[in-house]
Amino acid sequence: GGAGTAARSGDDALRFYKLDRVTDAKVTSRTFTPHAESVQSLLADSITIYRSATPPRRYRIRVDAERARWACEKPFHPRQKVKRQADGGVILEIERGWEEELIPQLLALGGAVEVLEPADVRQRLADEAQRIVDRHVGRRAASRGSRPA
Repeated sequence: GGAGTAARSGDDALRFYKLDRVTDAKVTSRTFTPHAESVQSLLADSITIYRSATPPRRYRIRVDAERARWACEKPFHPRQKVKRQADGGVILEIERGWEEELIPQLLALGGAVEVLEPADVRQRLADEAQRIVDRHVGRRAASRGSRPA
């Protein structure tokens, strides 16, 4: 699915929409004036098409050897720096990015990932991981108790 840009009526803010989610369109006499900046420059700090009102941040992420190749083949960010480690793992340095985009990518790596910086994102990832554990341990215990004897 591609992405398009648009401004809502009465709103000068630039927004990005997934074209495959558009369910209805109307032809009108109104015209569209493209934003002065190119879409590429507007999304230079993004992993996908995400932009936030908050400034992008710097991240340092360690990926264990078992997933390092995958993390390098499928970069988290177009301008990430990769520092290979003696044990086969990598440190990814992302100078500008948004955690709303990054957290799901990190969760996909499971236990092979560790956020080194910033500390609040490290805690957020730990909290998400704990929620996953709590959900699965609770279900496993519940399903064991519901088995016929």
